[in-house]
Amino acid sequence: MADLIYLTRMGLVDRSPIQPSGANLANQLGLDTQVPSKPHYLTSGNSTRKKIANYPITLSHSRFLNNIQLNTNTTKMINALYHIGKDNITSDVINKCKNVLTKKDKSQLKKNLAKLPGWMVPYVLKRDR
Repeated sequence: MADLIYLTRMGLVDRSPIQPSGANLANQLGLDTQVPSKPHYLTSGNSTRKKIANYPITLSHSRFLNNIQLNTNTTKMINALYHIGKDNITSDVINKCKNVLTKKDKSQLKKNLAKLPGWMVPYVLKRDR
C-alpha cells in the first residue's frame, strides 16, 4: 500500500491497483530466492516506464489485477506462479503455495479456474490435494 501511495504522489500511476512484480512476489512468498535489482511493479493500468532522479521504475500491465475479482494473497500467488512459469514449477513450489492461501482464498481460486492460464490450472488443483 505504501508503494501505491508513493507512486501516486509522484505522478507515476493513477489509482489503479499495483503490486510488486512477479519476481518480487515469488521472493516474498518464498517461492524463489532471487531478488530483482530494479523496481518493477504490476498494475491494472497501462504499462509504462518512468524515472525518479534517473532511477528507472517499470510498471507492467497484469490481467490478473483487474479482470478477476480475487483478494490480494490470491492475486499475488497467481502473479508469482505466472512469473515462475510452467516449466519451473516444482513440487516444492506447490507445497509452499499451499501455505500461502487461506481456505477462503482457495475456494475463491477454484471458482475462477476458467479465468487462469490453461497451464496453471493443473498446478492450482494439485495444490489442493
